Amino acid sequence: MADYIPKSLSMASASVQDFVRNRFSLEPQGSATAVANQQISFVLPESALIDSKSLRLFMDVTTNSATEGSTTVYGRLPADLASLVEKLEVYVQGTMVSDSSSEYNTVARILKIAEGSRPRDESVDRCLSHGSIIEADAVENETLVLQEWNGFLGENSCRFIPTDILSSIVVKLTLAGNHVLVPKEASVSLGDNLTADGKVAATRLNYTVSNIRMTFDSIIPPTAFVNVLKSRLASGEIRMNYKARYTYALGGVGTAFTHRFGVSTGSLDRLYAVIRDGNNRTTGIKSYDLTDSSADGRGDSHVANAFRFRSYENLNNFRYRWEVNSVPMPSYDAKALEAICDLHYGANKVGPQADGTLVSDQKWWRDGLAVVPLILNCPDEAGVAVRSGFSTRGQNSQIVYRAFGMTTPTADANTGETAERESFIVAETTQQLCISAGRQVVVNY
Repeated sequence: MADYIPKSLSMASASVQDFVRNRFSLEPQGSATAVANQQISFVLPESALIDSKSLRLFMDVTTNSATEGSTTVYGRLPADLASLVEKLEVYVQGTMVSDSSSEYNTVARILKIAEGSRPRDESVDRCLSHGSIIEADAVENETLVLQEWNGFLGENSCRFIPTDILSSIVVKLTLAGNHVLVPKEASVSLGDNLTADGKVAATRLNYTVSNIRMTFDSIIPPTAFVNVLKSRLASGEIRMNYKARYTYALGGVGTAFTHRFGVSTGSLDRLYAVIRDGNNRTTGIKSYDLTDSSADGRGDSHVANAFRFRSYENLNNFRYRWEVNSVPMPSYDAKALEAICDLHYGANKVGPQADGTLVSDQKWWRDGLAVVPLILNCPDEAGVAVRSGFSTRGQNSQIVYRAFGMTTPTADANTGETAERESFIVAETTQQLCISAGRQVVVNY
């Protein structure tokens, strides 16, 4: 074995010449004001080297209030600005390079539970993107920023996106419906049941976004980088890996169910499964307080109904099992504690010095943060630059998620809960964007 010199002992120095950056602002195509279910579009400029980590979406978000009889209900924003994005589409040369998920916000919520941490949630997220639901008898008028992107824009193997060889990039965001809002009835604690008039008023809540703009940093790279890029294009194609996720929903599930689906990809990295109430797209359903105390608004102790994931049973009775091409994973019926362990393991948060997740209590997982993962890639190589997941291409792959041991929910007019449940699954993959001379692009799934 060769001798090794630790970086802390190295006295080497280097420099990058002619590295210049500047920041620019983009206005949306069309109006800078939008409401629920409307689309916002941006075109990133050509002939630029864009730092993907610098992409930020700014907007002012205003909610309304509604009154029925003498009862007033205020619209409160859900945790995280990403909750207001129903769909994100990214096009390169007219080719869609984003995934086909119609619930970007739900996927973002699942990933935050698995990969986020309370310190960041209570600092950066809370400060910039409305990281937690805040209780107040008032509407909200906030200036917020979305700065962390799932998929092509934020999870790629090359931080700097060269639009001079890709042409312009079109970004289209569809705003979520009003069902993502949290109703807060005057003089009623957040999370408590609404009154009869309060429930009627809550159905009329809505929100508006305005002053929409996107900013990004553009880089002037060193001459050596430009020469290498041209040389590689002349000799063949350039490949850039990025994350893509696909979603599958199954309604009407009972105390035990089987959710079947298929996905064709060269790298199936992880699977996430959640169960939610069939009313998850109904406007005006109250939020849920995981702490049983409205005094604690930190760390997602309140969850919006649209993003509430439950096990519908205690940790010992709930069981699950994945199957990939008829191979059970694990080879036995797993309990809820194993799913909680895999949230840390799949994010490579192992060891006493590793960050935690948002699941800081078993009850929190059971009643609002119940995400069941399956890891199919190498956790140490979970970065986007390496495709280490399971290949399902060239075969008729069948993936099955089984959950059982749950109680049957009873419809409750006071809470808005229904007797219907829905299974929702996210398949995470690593795709490749193949770039050839003449701005030719092909997606390798």
